[in-house]
Amino acid sequence: MSTIARFCFINFYFAIVASQRASVQISVKQSGLDQVKDDVLSFISSKLASVLLPTFYGENFQVSNVKIDVFEAGSGESMTSPPNGYKIISQGGAVVVKGEWKVWQMAHFFTSSITLSYEGALSARIPGAAFTQDFVLRSNGGKPEFAVGSCEVDLGKVQVQVHDTSRPWVIETVVNATEQPIRDALLRLMCPVITEVLRDESSALTRRFDANFPLFLQTGVKLDLLRSPAARLDSVDIYVRGRSFPLSNPQLSFPFPSPLLPSPLTSSHMSRFTLSTYVINTLLYSLHVDEYFRESFTSGQIREFSQTLPRAPLGIFASRSVGIIFESDHSPDARLKPPYIEISGNFTLTVRRTLASRSRTISRSRAEATILLSISANSSAVQVITERTELSLGNPLIRAMASDSLTKAIGPAVQSALNHAIFSFPQHFGYSPYFISTEVAENFIRVDADFR
Repeated sequence: MSTIARFCFINFYFAIVASQRASVQISVKQSGLDQVKDDVLSFISSKLASVLLPTFYGENFQVSNVKIDVFEAGSGESMTSPPNGYKIISQGGAVVVKGEWKVWQMAHFFTSSITLSYEGALSARIPGAAFTQDFVLRSNGGKPEFAVGSCEVDLGKVQVQVHDTSRPWVIETVVNATEQPIRDALLRLMCPVITEVLRDESSALTRRFDANFPLFLQTGVKLDLLRSPAARLDSVDIYVRGRSFPLSNPQLSFPFPSPLLPSPLTSSHMSRFTLSTYVINTLLYSLHVDEYFRESFTSGQIREFSQTLPRAPLGIFASRSVGIIFESDHSPDARLKPPYIEISGNFTLTVRRTLASRSRTISRSRAEATILLSISANSSAVQVITERTELSLGNPLIRAMASDSLTKAIGPAVQSALNHAIFSFPQHFGYSPYFISTEVAENFIRVDADFR
């Protein structure tokens, strides 16, 4: 291979690798997996209720309308099965069923006979219920999918109670007729029912998942998976593209790669979100492309703003015909400088005079801007606070006005992007945060969260 060919191959290879890097990594810790386990067991319990068992017949009895009344999951545990498996185990549970019985007996009186029938209700408790359900975690076209794997069920001895009669022979007939058939029927039915309801729910969640979450601006955040979730010893790692994009051009390409995220560290919370600046920089680039950082100020707006500043001379802007255009030269750049997110960029300030519907440029100047953002959190969201905005413009009035414009534009945009990148994914599956902590590190933004 020639030097030029080798150079092209290496650059092509690294371009592919860089394009496949996740900019958001979600690490669901053991406490988070246990929360999923509890929710799955609760869901299974609700779906098993009212499952109808077959009717049992005999020479002199019929047991019908036998339904699962309660499924008590018992103690459960969840565990990962590397490389991409997840297992839920429930032990020490119980199944309670209720039904109706009918027993008949032929009675003979001299030369004739009649049939006597008795009927009533029954209930049965089956302790020692245990089951294991396997899942396979995978990506289905970028959508998270929890494929349902194998299922195993075991049950203890059936304990039948016969109601509405005190006749020993009737009670014995019903008990003998139902103990083993109920257990056998439950062993046949439970796994297919559990597998079906879990598969239907998983398919519905996958179908409803939209990887493109719009922000309050003209942009969105793309949260498709780059590959299947990886199961480790006590966590599941999910790799998300996590790039922003303009809604008018979802396939916009970006002139910079996503940096490599570090391996997630141990956390005592349910989940850890690790984000690179790629989420913010793609947002800033998208907004720049859509001219979000281009703002015009009329002479009336300039005079109104000047009233908020003491001793701010209007100068040339006292004229009603003079206005300004403040716009970004290129996309601002976000870097992490703990404990801050630093955003810097170059902007152009154009002063224009408009007379008789004709406009001409009076002056044009360049300005460098630096915005320092800090992040904190309340119980439900990440908050972005603009700590300082610096702008290299000589005129104090216009500098203050342009700085105010940048402060109002960038801080809320970054806050919206971060919250969508972090919380849209779990909220799709019905989880809301109740605890959040944040950290700006040298190479990444870290957010720990507990959900319910």
